[in-house]
Amino acid sequence: MNDSEKTTLLNKEEEYLQLKKAVETMKLGVTISNTKGEILYTNPADAHMHGWEPDELIGKDVRIFATTKKLQPWKMDQVMKWKGMTRESNNITRNEESFPVRLISDIVRNAEGFPIAVVTICEDITESKKLEQELKESEEKLRQTQKMETIGRLAGGVAHDFNNLLTAINGRCDLLLRKLNKSDPIYGELKEIRKAGGRAASLTKQLLTFSRQQIIEPRILNLNKVIEDVREMLQRLIGEDIILNTEFEDNLFIKADSNQIDQILMNLAVNSRDAIHNGGKLTIKTYSYTIHEDEIIGHVESLSPGNYAVIDVTDTGSGMSKDTISRIFEPFFTTKKVGKGTGLGLATVYGIIKQSNGGIEVDSQ
Repeated sequence: MNDSEKTTLLNKEEEYLQLKKAVETMKLGVTISNTKGEILYTNPADAHMHGWEPDELIGKDVRIFATTKKLQPWKMDQVMKWKGMTRESNNITRNEESFPVRLISDIVRNAEGFPIAVVTICEDITESKKLEQELKESEEKLRQTQKMETIGRLAGGVAHDFNNLLTAINGRCDLLLRKLNKSDPIYGELKEIRKAGGRAASLTKQLLTFSRQQIIEPRILNLNKVIEDVREMLQRLIGEDIILNTEFEDNLFIKADSNQIDQILMNLAVNSRDAIHNGGKLTIKTYSYTIHEDEIIGHVESLSPGNYAVIDVTDTGSGMSKDTISRIFEPFFTTKKVGKGTGLGLATVYGIIKQSNGGIEVDSQ
């Protein structure tokens, strides 16, 4: 071997070492297999990604990473279809834990052009999939919020106009009642009209609450004390066959209207009561929670970073479908039989919480 050949050989060896070092230190997984699907080489990133050491994988079937156990015979023709194509799949670790990956494969050929090996680059995309899901959920929450905003504006406008009509109707009715004797034949009829007008006014008030147009008087409140003060009333609402549990974190203070907090608790308690059959449990928990700047995505309706007090209400009642959950805060939406509910209970809860600069989240199993 002459000096020129030695120099060429040394240069190629240097190139090989540099390439090997680059592949060995890559964060992406690299696996080389022969045409039979047997692993010839795998870099540390690929091996560790799957819970192995590199030398443990030499000679093993490359499909050891596959999630399915019913493997078809290795076909190079199938691999040829993947040439240069990026695809997403799920791989498994040594402990058979599945995780999402992005793969791209290419064929290595000899001087005659025949395939002699397959190189596959593997990227663990667990975090990007998680972020993708969080973004999807965040977008869905945004759409839901925008829908509720639109419904709120519509409900508020209707409620104001309807309230003006009711004021005139109820006012005239009161004047007539004062002028008539109770023995008058139409006195009873007017009394019923006034009762109906009162119920209509109550519904209008709830619509105004939903649309966040009700006048409120916020002040600093001890949240736990507010709940304790209405505990006896809540127990009467849900009945003796439902156990009411409370779990409080100490020293929780909020700025809100106490009457509205009472209304939230009562509406949620009634909703739980109607979902529980033949006895059960209603639990009300309070705790503090901090939303940081870097974790806003995925949080309730994109609340601003800061400290929040949480009222967590859970019950052992029957669950809800996804379709029901997506609509439960809409005014007049109800799953109850005709005459059993107005469909404004949870809409009122939603309006109060939004008017108090909070957020609400629902989960059902």
